[in-house]
Amino acid sequence: MGTIGQVMTQLAPWAALIVSGFIARSAVVQAKLARNQKQPYVYVDIRPDEHQPALTVLLVRNQGPTVAKNVRVTLSPPLVSALHNAPENIETWEIGAIPPGAHLVRGIGVGNEILDRNPKPIQITIEADGPRGPVDPSVYGIDIKALEGVLIGHRTLNDVAVALKEIATTFAEVTTKSGGNGAFRIESRTQAPPPTPAQRRGDGAG
Repeated sequence: MGTIGQVMTQLAPWAALIVSGFIARSAVVQAKLARNQKQPYVYVDIRPDEHQPALTVLLVRNQGPTVAKNVRVTLSPPLVSALHNAPENIETWEIGAIPPGAHLVRGIGVGNEILDRNPKPIQITIEADGPRGPVDPSVYGIDIKALEGVLIGHRTLNDVAVALKEIATTFAEVTTKSGGNGAFRIESRTQAPPPTPAQRRGDGAG
């Protein structure tokens, strides 16, 4: 019995140290959670534009409760845009401030062109400052090829123009084959209704 008491006495300081360490660690975690709850939360996405679905945009949004300042987005390898047939390498995007719930968009081109010019996944790194100091950097990847069905599923005005041109060409060919006068002739081949009894009697009288 005495031996057990001696062992417990020897272990008591270690147990107290373990408990105090656990309490200290929990306090640090709780403080970090409380700090992060008052920090901005910034994320980046590549998606069809909300108002012009044929246009693909690079979007930066602050989903947190406070203003994000000194926002810096780094893209590796650089995102190759395709606006107006003038490729541009977007390696960084620096924004002075983004209010809570706000977002900024940057047009980068039409879906199929973006896919062709960005065959590899792009690593996104986001850095920003909040009211409690620098926000922990966020790093993740975006595989643009995985968005193929979303980005190509929308048609542009150019697609509509091409379709209308094809319709006009087909119409012109049909018109030419019909005589070249630019008009169609519609013939009615419906049968005449059968004669009435009065008409039959009139025919017999004649």
